[in-house]
Amino acid sequence: MSEKPKVLVADEDKDIRFLIRMYLRDYDIHFIEARDGEECLQLIKKEKPQFVILNYMLGKLTGYQVAKKTSEDETLKSIPVIIMTLEGFDLTEHKAGVNDYLAKPFNRKQFMEVVEKAAGHNIFKNLKKHIESPSHSKPVIFEDVKEEKSGTGIKKKILIADDEINIVKLLEFTLGKDYDLDVVYTGDDLVEKAKSRQYDLIISDVVMPKLSGWKSIKKVRENGCNTPVIFNSGMVKDKELYETLKPEGPSRFMLKPFEIEDLRSLVKEMLGL
Repeated sequence: MSEKPKVLVADEDKDIRFLIRMYLRDYDIHFIEARDGEECLQLIKKEKPQFVILNYMLGKLTGYQVAKKTSEDETLKSIPVIIMTLEGFDLTEHKAGVNDYLAKPFNRKQFMEVVEKAAGHNIFKNLKKHIESPSHSKPVIFEDVKEEKSGTGIKKKILIADDEINIVKLLEFTLGKDYDLDVVYTGDDLVEKAKSRQYDLIISDVVMPKLSGWKSIKKVRENGCNTPVIFNSGMVKDKELYETLKPEGPSRFMLKPFEIEDLRSLVKEMLGL
């Protein structure tokens, strides 16, 4: 039996690594993750992945340094390397060992176009998993779009508050087909939105511009709103703070990166479904 193709993702941000996992979740691929450039290079040498996606700013070795060292090694130079950059970065010049660039923030369509071009479309074509529809014989392919839930029931309303666009996209990707979602990017906007519409659930980041998630929900509670809240953060200290000083009203804490099924289960639990 042939070994699964491997993809190596290197980024200090857990949420970016998790987002890429979600974008490639339809494929039978073995994921390898690195947090800095030195670890990334070591894993490239050890694992010989089919392609590498790494941030251009990494600790110990930059993305460019990893790409250059990979291209100079005869046993590694054929491995495609994709560099993730900030939006507005000059993407016209390809440095040594870099096959293509991906500007953050990116959506699933943009991501797949770059990856398929650099890594080879056939890798994905041969690995595509089809989700069989119970009412149709032909396969249904998952796409990064919102789908209306079948049936006549009214969707539960969820307010998402997070200043990280990729996390927002991830939550929309995960929950958009089953729930009616609104999105805000600051704590102040969370408070104002919660005043203007009644929600069944709020999913809030802890650290946001203008007003933190903690303070935002405190203001929402002071306005008489007792909507259940899921706080999320990539910081263990935030989880410890939540457990020590749990805010008033129904709430739970989820540490990033989280598993999709864990998120869906928690959302259903908080909504009483």
